[in-house]
Order: sequence, then C-alpha cells, then structure tokens
Amino acid sequence: MKNLLAIFVLAVVLLFGVPLVRLSRSKVGFETIPFYSILFVLIGILFSQSGLNVFSDAVLTQIFPLIGFSLGWLGFLMTIDFDFHLVRKIDSRDVVYSLVFSAGAFLFVGGGFFLLFRTFFQEINTSMAWLLASLSVTTSPLLLRLLIKRRRKRSPIIERLSLITVFGGILGVLIYGIVVSFLTENPWWRNLIFTLVVGIGSGLFINLIVMGARKQNEMLLFVYGIIFLSSGLAGLLDISPLFVNAISGIIVANSSVKRSRVAAILYEAEQLIIVLIYVFFGALWTLHAEGLARVLWMAGVIGTFYVILRHSGRFVGALVMKGFYHDDTLFFANNLICQISVLLALLIDFHLIAGTNREFINLLFLAMFFAILISMVAASYFMNRAFRKLK
Repeated sequence: MKNLLAIFVLAVVLLFGVPLVRLSRSKVGFETIPFYSILFVLIGILFSQSGLNVFSDAVLTQIFPLIGFSLGWLGFLMTIDFDFHLVRKIDSRDVVYSLVFSAGAFLFVGGGFFLLFRTFFQEINTSMAWLLASLSVTTSPLLLRLLIKRRRKRSPIIERLSLITVFGGILGVLIYGIVVSFLTENPWWRNLIFTLVVGIGSGLFINLIVMGARKQNEMLLFVYGIIFLSSGLAGLLDISPLFVNAISGIIVANSSVKRSRVAAILYEAEQLIIVLIYVFFGALWTLHAEGLARVLWMAGVIGTFYVILRHSGRFVGALVMKGFYHDDTLFFANNLICQISVLLALLIDFHLIAGTNREFINLLFLAMFFAILISMVAASYFMNRAFRKLK
C-alpha cells in the first residue's frame, strides 16, 4: 500500500512540478533563480522517514530501479555532446581555461577538506575530502544564460564561458566517477573495469539497436530501455549508474550517426528527471531531533568552507589565466556556481553505492544544501558587480 502511495506522490509532484520548471527556465535570471529546486527537496523531506514516512527504507528499495534510471539518464545526458571531433576544432586556449578553473576548484576543495577533516573533524575519513573535491568541478549554465540575456548578444567571453560550463559538467561527472571508484568497499580496479565494460557495452548496443529504429517512439523505447538495464546492472555490481551511463554517452557521441536524435530524445524528459532527482534527494534524508544541533553546526561549517574553497580555487585559476593572457573577463568564470541537479545526483549516487554510514550521508547532504544556498547569494552579488563594470 505504501508503495502505491509513494508512486502517487511522485506522480502528483511531476504533474505540477514539470510545468513549474519550464516556467522558471523561460524567465532565467537571479530575480527568478530556480528556488523550485529547494521546493522539491523540501517536498522530498516532507515525505521522507523524517516526515510522513512515505518514502521509507522499504519503499526506497522498491523504487531503486527508478532512482538508478534517473541517475543513469542524467549521466548519459551530460556526455552525449562530448564529441572528440568537435573538441579538436576548439581553440586549445579555451580548453586550457576550463581545465585550469576545474583544477583550481578540485585542488583547493580537496586539499582544504583533507586538512579540515584531519585536524578538526577526525571522525570523518579524510578520503571524503576528494569526494567533495569532485563535486566542486561541475558548473551551471544559469549565470551564462543571465549574461546572454543582459548583453543581448554573443561575444568572446560568452563563447569562452560556454566552453567552461560544458567542459566543467563533463569533467565533473568523469572525475566523480573515478574518485568514487576508490571510496567504495570494492577494489578500485574492479569498479573501473566493470564500469568500462558495462558503459562501453551499453553505448555500442545503443548504436546497434537505434540503427534499425525508424520511428521516434521506437528509438525512445530502445534508448530508455538500455539506460534502464545498464543502470540496474550497475546497481547489482555496486558501481555508479551515473558514471556507467556517462561512459555510454561518450561512446554514442563519438560513434553513432544518430547521436543528435538520441540527444533530442533525452532532452524531452529533462525537466521530469530533474524534478525526480530533487525529490529523491530530499526523500533520502533521515534527520532526527537527537543531536540535530551538532549536525546543523557541522553541516554549516562544511558547507561554508566548501563555498569559500571552491571560489578561492577558481579565483586563483582566474589569476593564472590573467597572468598568461591578460584577460579580466575570465573572472566571470570564478563565479559560476555548481550545477544543482548534477550535484544532487552525484550525492544520491554516492549514497546508493558507497555503503557509507547514514549519519555521514545526512551530514553531507545537509552541508551541500547549505552550500547551494550560499553559492546562489554570493554568485548573484559578484556577478552583478561584474556586470556593472562591463557597462
């Protein structure tokens, strides 16, 4: 009975949530920043074990295939445009820009949290610092859309920021997949081998099967079916469904003549999957009144420290690029916030495969939730200052 209630709740949230996401995206800007993400997370928390207990452990186990599919779908979407032929046509300097900003955030966050956990939060394994570092790489296109909207034309800075955003998203998923392979109970080489085998195999199978698909509905059924199967197989093997399908996306992007049609099929369900990820993120929380003050304090410290380190790492990257290329406009990239849906999906993915204790997961979820809120406000302030300087 509770399973049916959980499915009904998800159906109602999707029915009203997807139009809300579309409306918000049609009016992009910090004046209409997508706080709907917070709304859907709160809905998930409301029906979680800490709330009405609709999404109990038993129910979450039953709907695990849907959670895995959502993660796999997003991983596939993140890399479906990663065509090596197009990358070779891009100015190598722009690729360097993206790598330097990503490296700056990764090293500052990883190194800073390694010292923090080793010195003050010794109950947290220092290896978790590199998980947080991998979460810092992804970038959101939100500020870029705002920049285009306000300037009303494309320019070299917009093209450069577009590349930084695209590469940041792809690098974030791939770096996360590699890092998390070392953080599970299974040997890292076993995780990576299984991920490559399943990911490459799924990608080649998609290429093979869509060749014979003539109608859009047939292709949709084939692509979603394979993503569902590969995500389920990843769950059985205790490897990341998101990382597996990210590998599949790269294979399809570089070997399928119908790559654009496959990508179009994925984009059609983008709002639906994103809403599901937000709700699942909230549903996986299990906060209790006992010890809540300490959890809130630790989460606040970790979330704030994360934002400061990520911003500092990108700031240093901007200084390095300015020293070589004398380009002040790159300071815009310093203010690119994490892509919220991807960040939450990576946290859910880690929760499903890492076997980490529930207390740490709750702390990590809450800390990143605080970090998202802080990043939104900080990025709004710094980007508005940068806009005024350009005028």
